[in-house]
Amino acid sequence: MPAVLSWSASLLIISGNLPDSLLGEYIMANTPNQAVTAPAQSAVGSVVEMICGRSLVEAQSSLEEIFTQTAEAEKLVVKGEDARDAADALLLDWLCQWETVDGKSIKMRRARCDIKGEPVLKDGKPDMAFVPIPYPEYKQVIAWATAVYFERGAPTPEAAEKQFQRQCNRLVTLGWSRPKAKNADAERMAAKRAKEAAKFVDKSEGELLDLKAKLVEAGDVKSMTEATAITKEIAERAKPEVAKLQADIKLLHDTLKKVAADWVKAGSTQSVEKLTAGILAMAK
Repeated sequence: MPAVLSWSASLLIISGNLPDSLLGEYIMANTPNQAVTAPAQSAVGSVVEMICGRSLVEAQSSLEEIFTQTAEAEKLVVKGEDARDAADALLLDWLCQWETVDGKSIKMRRARCDIKGEPVLKDGKPDMAFVPIPYPEYKQVIAWATAVYFERGAPTPEAAEKQFQRQCNRLVTLGWSRPKAKNADAERMAAKRAKEAAKFVDKSEGELLDLKAKLVEAGDVKSMTEATAITKEIAERAKPEVAKLQADIKLLHDTLKKVAADWVKAGSTQSVEKLTAGILAMAK
């Protein structure tokens, strides 16, 4: 059986028969693979023997796993953003009015207007925007979106509606504008709200909350639409109380400012004591 030479012995023999220009390539190609255990040289020139108290082998293995997970997660983010953008484009088609030009259906456009009704100019030209669907249709879309987004994981119906509004914000960047209620639409919506309020007039707030909880638990689109209506009814009932509370807070704030100003103007030891006591009382 032929004798097996060690790698170092083979190198001595080969080095005597190879020109210097090829000897380095031979060594690189035939060096056995070994784990990195020697100290590493960092980018700033210092010798690194450990990372965060761990060996280089352990650190490299753990960090490469983290980087791999990060790379895969970012791929999913990009994929999710692409899917979201595609869904936004489809929604834009549904939230715009269409017209036929030269036998082709296209989304209608009109110049944006400011609060005075004057066209908004961009580079000296009217800034064009897609014409949205009528306001009542838009409100129906909101109801459907709220129900679906809640069913698909939004924590509350309110959060689900905000999710849809964020989607609408993205559509605005694509040249869409939100529908505005016309007088006739506003009257129709007011009549609809009055009709919905009449359904709940005999129910206390506690009963409404119980009913809302049952509807949310059911989770279907019809139940979620009803739960959203109850949420709005509770908010409407709370408006007078909130307004009174805000008025009381403003009165107290104005009174406190006046009293504090008088103490400051007096500039006495008693003023310091009063101001200090007031600050300590409010800090509790």
